[in-house]
Amino acid sequence: MSGSANPPAASDRPSMSGFSARKDEFVYRPISVMAVLCLVASLFALLSFVSLYMIPVAVIILIVSVVTYIRLERSRNEYAGQVLAGLAVVITLIGTVGAGTAHAVTFYAYSNEARGVADQYLAALLADNLEEAFLLRTDPQSRASVSDDVTDLVKTYNKSYENFKKEAVTKTLRAGGANSIVEFKSATDFYPFNGLSMVGLHYQVQLATEPKKKYNVVLGIVGGVSEAGDWEGRQWYIQSNESIDEVPPTSQGPSK
Repeated sequence: MSGSANPPAASDRPSMSGFSARKDEFVYRPISVMAVLCLVASLFALLSFVSLYMIPVAVIILIVSVVTYIRLERSRNEYAGQVLAGLAVVITLIGTVGAGTAHAVTFYAYSNEARGVADQYLAALLADNLEEAFLLRTDPQSRASVSDDVTDLVKTYNKSYENFKKEAVTKTLRAGGANSIVEFKSATDFYPFNGLSMVGLHYQVQLATEPKKKYNVVLGIVGGVSEAGDWEGRQWYIQSNESIDEVPPTSQGPSK
């Protein structure tokens, strides 16, 4: 019929390619299980702020998180989870770098404080001032109970004082002479100790009375703040696990 409308040409029909392209944009990609695990594990890396021993664990988690993130970036069209893996990397970095820096600063500050007490202790021993040395060997709570009075301290803890006089470090260094040479070597250790902090310090001592001999002395210094208010501020004392060894002649170098 002459009045009927002609069907539209193929070129005039609306294209469906736009709908097809939009559909392709929302293709489902499964979230990587490794990305989720890395994110959960990264939370444990924050425990490095609490314990120094968690830092190696945090480093392992960081390496796994970085590898996971790189692999997901390479297979972006197959898996999702790049954001989760990236977040895990950031959190773990905070746990490793941040905690490591915090521990290093604390170790430096505490070592200097502990060294001040250790220097006084060795000086007292070398001057044969055993009562003062014993004061520095006594924990802050016991010192506070006698108001830091050395005489009262010795009377109250007389048995401990007599045992202290018999220890190897005391017997070797006492009366070594004020001109003895005391050389600080290094801070050897740092870790929690019964709610406080333990710092290990290594010294080398050449006695004025025995100039041809040198001794390695390792002291364990404990200190901290009392949560119960048993003493004021952060106080340090020489813990009993100390050692002294004579340096072999071949390691002493030329005598001065």
